[in-house]
Amino acid sequence: MKTYWQWLTNFAGPDAGKIILTAFLSALGALIVGLVAATITTWLGIWRDQKAEERKRLRTEKHAAALLCSTLDLFINECLDGAIDSGVLDANLHLTPRTPYPVLAYQKEVDWTCIDEGLMYSAFRLLGEVDSGRRAVEWEALTSEPPGKTSLFEERIIRISEGGLRASMLLADVKKTYGISAQDRSNVDLVQVLATTIAKTDERRRSRKEAEARKRIAEALLQGTPVPEPQTDATRRVIEALLQQTKPQGQS
Repeated sequence: MKTYWQWLTNFAGPDAGKIILTAFLSALGALIVGLVAATITTWLGIWRDQKAEERKRLRTEKHAAALLCSTLDLFINECLDGAIDSGVLDANLHLTPRTPYPVLAYQKEVDWTCIDEGLMYSAFRLLGEVDSGRRAVEWEALTSEPPGKTSLFEERIIRISEGGLRASMLLADVKKTYGISAQDRSNVDLVQVLATTIAKTDERRRSRKEAEARKRIAEALLQGTPVPEPQTDATRRVIEALLQQTKPQGQS
């Protein structure tokens, strides 16, 4: 039995066989080249489409992040103004703010599906924290006597500074993640400034409350009325010291 190779050799021997075999091989080569070319063309097309889609996605992400940064920038500016607002006396000699309470509202054009889910959660959480701070200030305004007294502005400064502090931290994260060039504050450490404002205001509030407590305790002891329940360790020490001073000599 002849092998396939022997048959092919015999077939290619005559001129007609050579012509047919050459034509067949040429057609096969052209087919292979065409398939390779088509494959490469298809792959290049897919690659170009993927690159175009990636560029479009990056532009959309940058746009959404830029809108978010601009909103946070403006909000932080308002918080910085509110953090140094010590108020002004109105016609009725009531202390009133010089600046409005900062409002945080994201632009409706922000495509949140393009924002990192962790940053998106922080942004939405910040909305709730700012609203909670505003309601705490409103409650302080309703319960403080007389209207516009020091405690209201202490609460206001602390709540506004807390909102600005959290917004500053979120802004830094968004800028780092998406490479956004937001408002230049390289000469100011926002986190340090706002954190220091919170700490100092809170310390002044504690000192004021303890001074007021000492005054009430002293008045109660002088009038012989029940001593107010101590609220802190400091006022408890004040009560003990005042009671010791009011005891007759020789008693311990």
